[in-house]
Amino acid sequence: MTSSEHGLSIIRTVTLGLMLAGSCQVSGGWDEAVAAERTGDYATAFREYQQLADSGEIEALHNLGVMYYNGYGVYRDYEKAMKCFLTAAEQGIAGSQNNVGYLYAHGHGVRQDYVMAHMWFDIADANGEKTAIENRAIIAAHMTSAEIAEAVKLAREWLEKNPR
Repeated sequence: MTSSEHGLSIIRTVTLGLMLAGSCQVSGGWDEAVAAERTGDYATAFREYQQLADSGEIEALHNLGVMYYNGYGVYRDYEKAMKCFLTAAEQGIAGSQNNVGYLYAHGHGVRQDYVMAHMWFDIADANGEKTAIENRAIIAAHMTSAEIAEAVKLAREWLEKNPR
């Protein structure tokens, strides 16, 4: 092996090591966040989820929304929960879509709006979130047929613009 081949071999090894170390940090962040959450160390879980969300992990943003909604590791803040859930919902996270519907249904962090709640439950259902079916039925019992029709129309339009 020539000295330049040896040098390239070292560069490849170092590059591979750095790539693996970077991927371990992301995995470790999830592992640490989940472990901390399970043991009730919500401050650590929140910090880890925040770092993951900042790096573009949309599911971590959903988990931050749960923490804000419940006040785990942070002060309860429905508006911040809504912001997290809405961003994740717009990226296709069905659980967040369901939670946005729930927040609209109860007026947590936003003005109560059954049409918007029904719309988000429709979207969540279309994306496989089973609890959205029951949530939608509960909300529909408080709505007029015109409101339901509007919600269905809005959901259909949203789904057409945001195919998954």
